[in-house]
Amino acid sequence: MMQNNDIKLLFLILVASLLLKTVHLQDTTPPVIFNCPLNNFVSSSPNKAFWAEPTAFDNGGSVTLTSNRISGSYFNEGQTQVIYIATDEQGLQTDCSFTVSVSVTGIPVVSNCPSSITANLATGATTATVSWFPPFATDPDVPVVRSSNKEPNDEFPVGDTTVTYTFVDSTGLGGFCEFTVTVQDAVDSDSTAPSFTYCPNDITAYAAEGTTSTSVSWTTPEATDDSGTISYTRTHEPGAIFTVGATPVLYTAYDPTGNSAMCLFTVTVLEIIPIEDSTSPTFTYCPTDITAYAPEGTTSTSVFWTTPEATDDSGTISYTRTHESGAIFTAGATPVLYTAYDPAGNSAMCLFTVTVIEITPIEDSTSPTFTYCPNDITAYAPEGTTSTSVSWTIPEATDDSGTISYTRTHESGAIFTVGATPVLYTAYDPAGNSASCLFTVTVIEVTPIVDSTAPSFTYCPTDITAYAPEGTTSTSVFWTTPEAIDDSNSVSYTRTHESGAIFSVGATPVLYTAYDPTGNSASCLFTVTVLVNQRPVTSNCPSSQTLSADTGLTTTTATWTEPTFSDELGNIVPTTNIQPGATFPLGTTVISYTATDLTGLEGLCTFEIIVQDTEKPQISNCPSDVTSMAASGTTSATVTWTAPTATDNDAVASLVSNYNSPSTFPIGVRNIVYVASDPSGNFRQCIFKATVTETQLPVFVNFPTDQTVNAATGQATAVVTWAEPSVTYPFQPAPIVTSNYEPGDVFPIGITTVTYRAEDSLGGVTTDEFNVRVLDTQNPEITSCPNDITSFVASGSSSTTVTWTAPTATDNDAITSLVSNYDSPATFAVGGFSVVYVTTDPSGNTAECSFQVTIIETQAPTFVNFPADQVVNTSPGQPTAIVTWTVPSVTYTFEPAPIVTSNYEPGDVFTLGATTVTYRAEDSFGVVTTDEFIIRVIDEENPQIINCPSDITVYVAPGLTSATVTWTPPTATDNDMIVSLISNYNTPREFQIGSKEVVYVATDPAGNFDDCTFVIIVTERQPPAFVNFPSVRLANNSPGLGTGIVTWTEPTVSYSGNTAPTVVTSHQSGDTFPIGETTVTYTAVDSYGLVTEQDFTVRIIDNEAPTIENCPSPVSAYAPANSVNTVTWTAPTATDNSGSVNVISNNDSGDEFPIGVHLVTYIAIDDYNNQVSCTFVLSVREDTPPLLSNLPPSTHSVLNDPGQPGAVVTWDQPTATDDRSVPTITASHEAGAMFPIGSTMVSITAIDSQGLTDVYTFQVNVIDSEDPTISGCDDVTVTADPGQTTVRAYWTPPTATDNSGEVTVTGNASPGDEFSIGTTSIGYLAVDGFNNQAMCAVNIIVRELGYPVFSNCPSAIFVETDPGEDEAIVSWDTIIATDELGGPTVTSNYDSGSTFSVGTTTVIYNAIDSDGLSATCSFDVSVSDLEDPVIINCPSDISLHIVDSSKSARVWWMIPVATDNLGDVEISSTNTPGDSFPEGESIVLYVAQDSARNSVTCLFSVRLLIPLSTLSYNSSVSLDRIGGNTISSNSDEDVLQEEVTSDLDTYLRSTTIGDKFVGVDDSILAISNSLGIAAVEFTLHMTQDSSYSTARIEDAFDDDLSSSGAFTSGNRVVQSSFLVGPGECGDDPCDRGTCERVGRNDFYCSCPSGWSGFRCSNDENECEEDPCGELSMC
Repeated sequence: MMQNNDIKLLFLILVASLLLKTVHLQDTTPPVIFNCPLNNFVSSSPNKAFWAEPTAFDNGGSVTLTSNRISGSYFNEGQTQVIYIATDEQGLQTDCSFTVSVSVTGIPVVSNCPSSITANLATGATTATVSWFPPFATDPDVPVVRSSNKEPNDEFPVGDTTVTYTFVDSTGLGGFCEFTVTVQDAVDSDSTAPSFTYCPNDITAYAAEGTTSTSVSWTTPEATDDSGTISYTRTHEPGAIFTVGATPVLYTAYDPTGNSAMCLFTVTVLEIIPIEDSTSPTFTYCPTDITAYAPEGTTSTSVFWTTPEATDDSGTISYTRTHESGAIFTAGATPVLYTAYDPAGNSAMCLFTVTVIEITPIEDSTSPTFTYCPNDITAYAPEGTTSTSVSWTIPEATDDSGTISYTRTHESGAIFTVGATPVLYTAYDPAGNSASCLFTVTVIEVTPIVDSTAPSFTYCPTDITAYAPEGTTSTSVFWTTPEAIDDSNSVSYTRTHESGAIFSVGATPVLYTAYDPTGNSASCLFTVTVLVNQRPVTSNCPSSQTLSADTGLTTTTATWTEPTFSDELGNIVPTTNIQPGATFPLGTTVISYTATDLTGLEGLCTFEIIVQDTEKPQISNCPSDVTSMAASGTTSATVTWTAPTATDNDAVASLVSNYNSPSTFPIGVRNIVYVASDPSGNFRQCIFKATVTETQLPVFVNFPTDQTVNAATGQATAVVTWAEPSVTYPFQPAPIVTSNYEPGDVFPIGITTVTYRAEDSLGGVTTDEFNVRVLDTQNPEITSCPNDITSFVASGSSSTTVTWTAPTATDNDAITSLVSNYDSPATFAVGGFSVVYVTTDPSGNTAECSFQVTIIETQAPTFVNFPADQVVNTSPGQPTAIVTWTVPSVTYTFEPAPIVTSNYEPGDVFTLGATTVTYRAEDSFGVVTTDEFIIRVIDEENPQIINCPSDITVYVAPGLTSATVTWTPPTATDNDMIVSLISNYNTPREFQIGSKEVVYVATDPAGNFDDCTFVIIVTERQPPAFVNFPSVRLANNSPGLGTGIVTWTEPTVSYSGNTAPTVVTSHQSGDTFPIGETTVTYTAVDSYGLVTEQDFTVRIIDNEAPTIENCPSPVSAYAPANSVNTVTWTAPTATDNSGSVNVISNNDSGDEFPIGVHLVTYIAIDDYNNQVSCTFVLSVREDTPPLLSNLPPSTHSVLNDPGQPGAVVTWDQPTATDDRSVPTITASHEAGAMFPIGSTMVSITAIDSQGLTDVYTFQVNVIDSEDPTISGCDDVTVTADPGQTTVRAYWTPPTATDNSGEVTVTGNASPGDEFSIGTTSIGYLAVDGFNNQAMCAVNIIVRELGYPVFSNCPSAIFVETDPGEDEAIVSWDTIIATDELGGPTVTSNYDSGSTFSVGTTTVIYNAIDSDGLSATCSFDVSVSDLEDPVIINCPSDISLHIVDSSKSARVWWMIPVATDNLGDVEISSTNTPGDSFPEGESIVLYVAQDSARNSVTCLFSVRLLIPLSTLSYNSSVSLDRIGGNTISSNSDEDVLQEEVTSDLDTYLRSTTIGDKFVGVDDSILAISNSLGIAAVEFTLHMTQDSSYSTARIEDAFDDDLSSSGAFTSGNRVVQSSFLVGPGECGDDPCDRGTCERVGRNDFYCSCPSGWSGFRCSNDENECEEDPCGELSMC
């Protein structure tokens, strides 16, 4: 097939030949056909096939292209050859053929065909393993067999390999998928994948209350690669909307060679459940602002901090954050925000700023980093001394150079005097960069007091054993901090290690020491042992095996040596999913062995058993070659053979052939191929030949096509004419031609076949025929159509009889039928009915007449808004209730309004119990309607106990053990009546020393109760005693003062008797105390003269550090390369409450500093050794020249502007940066200037304030690609007189213009030349100075006088229906007829822009000139409906959980609906909502098909998953209806149990907690006949990750339940009876006995013998009633 370049070359050769030679050439070259269609496959039969029409070209002029079929024709099942023949003016021909195959099953559709793949060769390897996801094919009706030359994970050599997948269905139709795998040599390729430098952690966010989604943002992940170029793909953008649940977010980074890296994190959105919680979380730790330095030559760095923490009264907190610790920050200040949320959506914020300072590049500007720096330390000098030795863990730092040296102001273990002393460690790298670790050691002088009691540790950890992570030699170890107590109530600590410190492999002692204020100490010593933890390993994991299935079978057995695992904690016996010797089916089976050690680390060994079917199918009875002769006068013959059969060890997936017996073949030889394929791709072929030989018969030429005409107006016939066909025959005499009709005959309505017969002298007969269709397009007429009719029926009647006069109909042909959906008289029910009369003639033309019959019935009164049953409480203090309701209204048909009466009115008083309220409405016709509702008055008002005694305390004299106590019993009242008032003790009563709780309970007949409780205490008189007496009080001085205010909680006094003791004190809480110690004394004297005295010590400590003001901000300076600079700043000042402060620093203003970063520290120390420091950064940078950026490419090529000799060229404005000033940028040419055609050099210069420059040059190329414009190429028409064969023609040659100004025009003929009759094309060529060209042709048309000629009669037109319509508006170019005598008159039966219905319509144009000569142009307009139906509301995929594989679940969804432009659409499906589905994935398919067999599908999956583990709750619910009936002892409990379980499972899946619901099982149904209630107990399962509380599950059950509580099965739930879990019993509220749940929010304690009370807390005195008798002791 020729390509476009071939066409252009051929045309140029043709033009050149015309320029070099004369017009009169001998044509011996046949035409050329372009774009011959490929073989065409069509599904369903019959059906239309469409293709792009080929085109033809000839060097000699015009060319005619004919074919046996046109695009859009209908084809039957099988294969049809389509032939195009191109014929030039000399009679030379070229043909082009292709095959149209029609299959009822459709062509396999290939999906997921991979793109080309590039892989890199590993070092030292010769092949590479390449994987991909295999493509697949689907066929709507039959199976598809897939075969390929390569499979995923095959080995590929270096270079390009084409991978081909072929898909063949059982009808022999196929599809294919091809892609290229390129393996690059390791030397020339890039096998290093990108690396993510930052990937967000998992994110948890909350949807706003009342919503199920929220916007979630994060810091965009970043990656690096050795190529320097990275592209990204992502599944979600920051700020995207996420719905409730867990959603994975995937970022993938690619380098230019296709290597990739992934960053995966999960966004979990939680739904906020409204609860009454208005308390926000509180951040217990929030970092302070952070300053960091970008590494040398960069503008960003990773910044780390300790994660903020918050607390909340709910105990549950989630966080969102704008940045993760370790994220990349660019130079400048960036706010970091952490937000803490509790489950109620209350939030708190933690905000701090990260400031990154850019360091001017030097050889090494990266400072060391301290990985550990001690916290401030407090120690006590031993009693009588003013100093002590203080130890700490040595600080450690890291640096990119790997080498660090340290300086320190003090060594661990040094002697420190009383006061605060700063300790400074400084780490230096070889380049002089430094980092500081500063902490304070405070030594407190112990004032001599009499205290020799050492502290005592209340908790000291035991020895700890930890494991270093796999592949490391150290780990962080955490423990609970030891705690000690001391009689001074003041304890300080030192430690050798902090919890969370890093420990290396081995044993390390950890020592905590506790000191009291007098220096007494206690030690807590334990050992941390770190062991290396390794995963269990195996050295003999079996290799994968590839086996062939046993002969004649689809399985085989496999054995192997089982692997063993070893671990440092001992050998481990692994578990496996399959044992050696098992039988394996076809395909791949994964064998896994898993060994888990004592620490939970897993060792894994996996391998595959691959069973392949390598046995080919067997084909039997393959036919021999067959030969057949074409019948006389035909070009094809039918060939018949017996098809072979096939067998296979598996199942024969297909036995397909390219032809089926019998088939019709044209003359020639065809290969017939049968292919038997099994599901594994093994195949075997059977091939034989079918040969058809040829005979010669007469051939009709210009045989008429089918004709369609309309019947004459008012007639049932039409006169039809046509051009007689001629006959070609290679022998004499000519054949004899006869026909059954002649042109001009009269034809009746319908189809008449006109047959021509040609018989040659040898008896060979050729017949051909065409159809003459006479259409009757005239509709019948209906007269006397009745008007609309309205009739009434009496009340209580449902129908009546209506009579009318039927209409009549007439037609130009004959009326076949006049039918109606109702005949007069007819009986109609109440309502509206349309009566339709339709008349149809034999041609299907119809006319319609319709009218409306309306039947109206008088209606009984109807109550509207009738009250529902009501349950109300009694009025406060009354045994009755006043009840109101909205009086119902009544609808009725006729006046007057009905009379409404009732036995009760709103506002009436109702007594306890149920009362029926009845309403009665009677209309004027005596029709009565009644309705009723029930009012139930219930008593929920508790009795009231009044005059409940207060607690009673009775004192006894020393030596006595009991006392008699008397009180006034309380009384009780109730709105109804008091049934009982009982108590556990009666007055008077003797009580032993101690306390007893006295309980009175009042209960009314409705079960409402009230209780009254008080305590009786019998106690012995004691002297007063202080309670909660203060211990030693330590306080700092008040800011700026030499004194301090000390507060404490006033002690209370316990005493005997009724008179409180008198308490006096030497000092009051809140007094001002001087620095030092003060004794505070309390004295208590009771009414019996007993005295108690107690004191404590107040110590005021001056711990106030000085204040530094005006600490300098970071200072920047510049210095020449390899030099220093003198830097000045304003030194800070300091003040202190003591009035005296000394300020020291490591550098002074005016010092010289080399290039680099320096830390300047000021320390202020007062007389009490309290100190404070101030540090700022001083950066000395090297002065550098400016740097241009955002530069244009080195070569900038553009096309000229249209019509211009040049082009306006633009580029992005360059920018320049400088370390000291804003550089000035100049350019030799400005962006946006006009550049001439050709090359121009552009120069850009940046200069800074110091005169340093940066220069960049680039080239601008303007290319002239604009062709000349040629005009004046108008056709020239001349007329030849009769007998003339040539005519001299004259014209004005065309002219040309060009943007460049230079253009030449040449042609291959001149005005005045002679031309023969016909059309001769004169070629003109315009060329500009840059070889851009334009061509045109002037057609010299020499016409001979004759009939009118249609110059543009269209071929057949094929269109689709307009979108959404059942017809199409079809337009075509205006059809022009010409004649040498002037414009002929043109008429047609259809105009362009007419509306055409689905089907084929013939359009006829007639042209007649002034002499009466005429010509006809006819063409067919075929309108096809190819518009698929539209399915809306196609469900999404559905995922549910089930308990186990024996369960199924009923699944519901909204049924999709379909629409179509033809109106009628049929929808079918594989499943319906409410079907039960098994475990695994099931596909639900909906297919919508219209009347034209266009179809569309809706496909979604239903997945029932079994979770690895579930949350299980013991649950129950009560029913009062089963199957819509009340419950009785005759109910079949087994059947009911199954129905109830199904109801609960189906309903819970539809509630708002259905996303985490798994299922219910183990249901037990018990029926209580006396109550009419069925109690159902069952186990409810939720997914392990469910966050729904049991209360939330109960609320969801109630919220989504219908108002009646009934399921579709008729089972009805008692409102609020659904209970999940232990409820209030979950916290074990009973002191003794068993807790039983009562409703949603209550419980009942079932007490054991001897105990009573609401919580079984009262110990009953069983001997109180003297059960043992007089002669025994209880």
